[in-house]
Amino acid sequence: MSGTPLFNIALTDVAEIRSQVGIPVIACGGVRTAEHVVKMIMAGASAVEIYTAAHVRGIKAPTLFSEMNAMLVGFLDGIAVEKISDVKDKALDLLSQETNLKPLVPEVNNDTCTGCDICIPVCLPLSITKADYGNKAGHVVTINPDTCVGCGHCVAVCPVNALSIK
Repeated sequence: MSGTPLFNIALTDVAEIRSQVGIPVIACGGVRTAEHVVKMIMAGASAVEIYTAAHVRGIKAPTLFSEMNAMLVGFLDGIAVEKISDVKDKALDLLSQETNLKPLVPEVNNDTCTGCDICIPVCLPLSITKADYGNKAGHVVTINPDTCVGCGHCVAVCPVNALSIK
């Protein structure tokens, strides 16, 4: 998994890892904006890696880094932060707080799902399975809301847009 859909999972993982180990953590996964960089630093990252956002630019990849630096300076100015180190680890205390946040589980449109199963192997928690569907030839997929982490990769790979996040 890589790219934008991975960001929220990576952010959570960085915070969990940072809260459990006493060594610097390098964050990666779906980072494409200055705000993403700041969030990763707030979650405990000492450095932030950017790959996919640059890679998709092809030969113009190097321009992303100067643009990102300018966006980061502008973003920090906008939130009145002088140095990025001033926000490091600031979100770690939130990990111990109770929350009512739940993943946004994709919905399956049974009328448009073709049963191609392309979404099944991209689901790392194995939350997507085949399900019989009435009179329709073959099957559709179903998503287990108790195990889905809400990454959205299944939505991104569905060739017929039968999966969506509301």
